Amino acid sequence: MLGSGGATLNALLIFEKLFGNNLKNVRLLLLHSGGLSQRIPHVALTGKAFMLMPDGKTLFEHKLIAYRKLLNSFSNFGGFLFITSADVLEYFPNDFCISNIPKEISLFLIAHQSNLDVATQHGVYVLKEKEVYNVLQKPSIEQLKKVCGAILEPNEFSPFETALTDSCYIIGPELIENLIKNRKENGEVICELCCYRDFLCPIGSAPNEEKMIHFMNKNVELFKWQQILWNIFNKINPQIISLGINSFFHFGTVGELLEHFFDENSAFKKKFLPNIGEIGNLANCIIEKPENISQKSFLEWCRINTNCTIEDNCILSGVVYEEQTPIYIKSGMCICTFPIGEEEEEGKGESNYVTVIFHIEDDLKRKTSKEENLKWFGHSIKSLKEEEDSLWNCPLFSFYPTASKSFLKTIERINFGLNDSTPIFSIAQVLEKANVNKMLRERKKLLEETIV
Repeated sequence: MLGSGGATLNALLIFEKLFGNNLKNVRLLLLHSGGLSQRIPHVALTGKAFMLMPDGKTLFEHKLIAYRKLLNSFSNFGGFLFITSADVLEYFPNDFCISNIPKEISLFLIAHQSNLDVATQHGVYVLKEKEVYNVLQKPSIEQLKKVCGAILEPNEFSPFETALTDSCYIIGPELIENLIKNRKENGEVICELCCYRDFLCPIGSAPNEEKMIHFMNKNVELFKWQQILWNIFNKINPQIISLGINSFFHFGTVGELLEHFFDENSAFKKKFLPNIGEIGNLANCIIEKPENISQKSFLEWCRINTNCTIEDNCILSGVVYEEQTPIYIKSGMCICTFPIGEEEEEGKGESNYVTVIFHIEDDLKRKTSKEENLKWFGHSIKSLKEEEDSLWNCPLFSFYPTASKSFLKTIERINFGLNDSTPIFSIAQVLEKANVNKMLRERKKLLEETIV
């Protein structure tokens, strides 16, 4: 595991190979994908950056639109590396502008005002006289209260206490060159570095003993790289700007996605999807009877006839239903259908489909040592479980010759139990066997039909 930090250093080597001496003049966007999308499984195959929003644009497209507003302020600036995460959207107001940016900067930080619960899951910038004093990494609320300046008092813009949390950031040519130099001198990264904790925690004017609390001296390799990065970033005086409250939107779980899309008070919807009522909750779908679909469920890339009814708080992706048997999808289901098998050549090759279903409250990553504690829609999976100990790795799903049949049979498996002898796969195995090219062809065909 390289982590986002090791991946950043490796990416810089590739950029240097691609652009050579011109690297200092090139503007690069580095989007960290982050993990297997186990908390939002319908995008596990394509990646979080390419999840669809209700307006039909991907998260990545929305990011590019937002970043144009930022880049307008850097029109006279040379090259840089812009680092961000694939599962977040940062909101820049239409009149966003930064004045007096010097032509050369080492590090430019974007921050957000977040409530204290959110702050405990992020890096927190502590400012003194508008400059970075310290960076706290995932501090507890008690730690925030102990550090002077970490908590911002309520004001006319925020009725509650907030903290300045980390986000995307820009590194300039000189810092890029320094990182590349140190990566070459110190060899491969064989530990999990973080481009937030290990890059940003050394910055600030606080005494060193206040900033070194994140060093992992029990891991020799990690400690070595943290010292290397410390010597680089500890000397930097970054520029920082806050985008204020309601400017950072995370899409890390199905629950967060549904809240952003459908909550009446959703700040995300107001800022990014002001016409959501007109756009609806169906993205690139052919639905014969839309009134059967709850307005608080989101469907993408689906083709469904009149015999399917869907309750609230569901997400369906790639689902096809053409059967005559009426089915009823209860609230809170995340359903995805994947084509699996080898790529077909000249009409040959086996084509099958697997439909994966979980409840949106299921923790697919949670491991348990007690088999009886691992359940799927109330069904004990003790008899199916061998060495694996999480829903992500448990064999629960069968393949069928059509996407429609796969959907129906998986619903029946939920309703009547895991009692057939068809070979079964875990979601981890399904993703390994998925035929991405076939999925993209089917999506292209569906998109062409919806446009017509």
